[in-house]
Amino acid sequence: MSSPGLKYKDKVFAFYHKETMGFRLGPNFITEKIGLKNAKPLSPFKKKPPLKGWVIIEQYESDTWEMLTEMSLEFTKTLK
Repeated sequence: MSSPGLKYKDKVFAFYHKETMGFRLGPNFITEKIGLKNAKPLSPFKKKPPLKGWVIIEQYESDTWEMLTEMSLEFTKTLK
């Protein structure tokens, strides 16, 4: 990954790219439950489906970035 990101035990859990933030929140996370209206799945590949459990949040919802970073870290800590 070439964007600046945050890691926990060599696993990226949040990153910044072109005025957006990407967060690893898990495949069962429902963004609407916390009021996010325009979260998008992370889809970095042209011919592959989006990455499961990752979402992209635009800058206009940046007031949620800190909370999502914490949630993303907590989720990543549960991974093996």
